[in-house]
Amino acid sequence: FTGLEAQAKGVLIVFFWAILMWIVRPIPEYLIAVLAAAILAIFFGQKANVVAGFATSGWWLCLWAGFIGAVIKYSGLGERVAYWILVKLTRSELSANYATSIANTVLSLMIPSNTARGAVMSPICANICEGMGYARGEHKGDAAIMLSNLYTNTTNTWLFYTAVGANAIGMALVQETTGQSISWLGWLKATCIPAGIIVLLIPLLTQFKFSARKGEKREVNI
Repeated sequence: FTGLEAQAKGVLIVFFWAILMWIVRPIPEYLIAVLAAAILAIFFGQKANVVAGFATSGWWLCLWAGFIGAVIKYSGLGERVAYWILVKLTRSELSANYATSIANTVLSLMIPSNTARGAVMSPICANICEGMGYARGEHKGDAAIMLSNLYTNTTNTWLFYTAVGANAIGMALVQETTGQSISWLGWLKATCIPAGIIVLLIPLLTQFKFSARKGEKREVNI
């Protein structure tokens, strides 16, 4: 606390209290945020600062993208898109690996959360593995598709500007600090080559490392 004024000390205490409450979750997360904002506004004179974030375009982008992502997830559209890609592209175990990764990448255009995309793709990948006859814990071959999608999912978070909320929030902070901004297409131009190469290599490498035993071919019951 050394060097902080009384008001700043209070803000810091509320900040750490909110983090602790989000960890232990005695009440819903949104209610903790509302209480923290109310305490800062009422007792520490932070009325203007509490609502200042609503003036940031990045905040509204995250809110709207999150809303669209939730609709796509809970309406089942994400699963239908993924299964359509699987049906069209799957011919072998390797093609199933690529098909699920492509589906993951397509969904990252619409679902701005790698956690939400994981929730959509994980059961689909599990079904593909079961369709190839892999029993859970029996052989490491099923790890190829699961790990491929794990790595693809995280790579997609920096391939697309709106693939995860942190990108928009971070760029909003950069713009506020430096006055510099980047468009959605500008972001893609900067990331498409390195991220695109990685996304293309991930299924091949995981297939080589974790696929079925040497010489064994698995039929994919699509």
